[in-house]
Amino acid sequence: MKDRKQLIAIVIVVLVIMVAAVWLLNTRDKKRFSWRESYKNNLVQPYGTSVLYSLLKDLYPDGELIESKSPLRNVEKWDSPLNYVAIGEDIYYSYDDMWKLLEIVEQGNSALIVCKYPPSLLLSTISEEICYDYFYSTLDKEEVYLNFQDAPLKSKEGYGFQFYVQDQIESYQWNYYDSLLCDSAIVKLGTLDTLTNFVSIPYGDGQVLLHSVPLAFSNFHLLRQENLSYVEKVFSFLPPADIYWDEHSKVALYQGDSERGLNSPLQYIMGQQSLRWAWYIILALVLLYILSFSKRKQKIIPVMETNENTSIEFTEAIGELYYQQQNHQQLGLLKMKLFLEYIRNHYHLNTSQLDEALIKKIIAKSQIAHDHVKRIFDMHSRMLENSEVSDYLLIEFNRALEYFYDNCK
Repeated sequence: MKDRKQLIAIVIVVLVIMVAAVWLLNTRDKKRFSWRESYKNNLVQPYGTSVLYSLLKDLYPDGELIESKSPLRNVEKWDSPLNYVAIGEDIYYSYDDMWKLLEIVEQGNSALIVCKYPPSLLLSTISEEICYDYFYSTLDKEEVYLNFQDAPLKSKEGYGFQFYVQDQIESYQWNYYDSLLCDSAIVKLGTLDTLTNFVSIPYGDGQVLLHSVPLAFSNFHLLRQENLSYVEKVFSFLPPADIYWDEHSKVALYQGDSERGLNSPLQYIMGQQSLRWAWYIILALVLLYILSFSKRKQKIIPVMETNENTSIEFTEAIGELYYQQQNHQQLGLLKMKLFLEYIRNHYHLNTSQLDEALIKKIIAKSQIAHDHVKRIFDMHSRMLENSEVSDYLLIEFNRALEYFYDNCK
């Protein structure tokens, strides 16, 4: 009887705590925002693009706004003229996607690609010379001014942009293009301070427009009239036509600072009413179980774990150490070592000689295109020859390996 009364008292206390917690959470009127750079057209968060997506219907009243969430390679036909638009922190195209895009541009259409990191596969294809490895650089500042090259569009003071997190301005990595002399066909259209950030590259009868500051097209900055004017001028380089909005190819990069938005699973759960109530009930049941059955009759018998081969974990730990030390060359060589180990284990090939014969065997076994496999070995050779490996080369090398793992037979 005594234990029963204690259990009832515990349940009452838990219910009171739950009711109080729900009341406190529901009476708080603080608006929660995610400061993550998603550039999704269906998000009203500060760095979404829902405002721009809605404005495009007014900028091109005679055209159709076509949203696509599937790969470009699935497009069977299109109606010219057409303006292709992709806005994201990063844009990724497979080989098939890239050739479909270039096929569209070659017919006399325009493509506007706004991202911090220009797609290297696309640049290497449309550029007359190999310059895309060092096509962009980064400027760390709290505020920059964007402007245009042509006098009719140019603003006297420029258009100021900052990176906000909540109500604080933070330093931000602003990208610009720094290797434009490698291709004389590239036309400079706009600037970031005194540096070039907006260019046009002709291809066939059409053009590819590259812009390196997607932040300027976000909901947060379009709330200011002068910034809205800037974006309208950028879109003035596109002729009146249908807009093909590519929502599939954008890539949201990792942001380690969890305070920038509601990115953790618990924050997402607390933001949904049904999930929040389920979370409270689970916590109450766990608390009730701990209070009621905390005394065990017998100690838990430990389970002896089997020995594991930790060589891969050890290699990954060393790789993490190289990454923290910014030793990109050693990190890239470690990734190549893991790749060769995968080839040996998966295809039973001898990798002692990294030559054309091995590449042909890998292609035959994996069914991956020759250019892609050859590119992996070429980038590995570059990392062997040069101890100063750039961030961009390491990122492209990692992407090439991930593409191989995801698509090999």
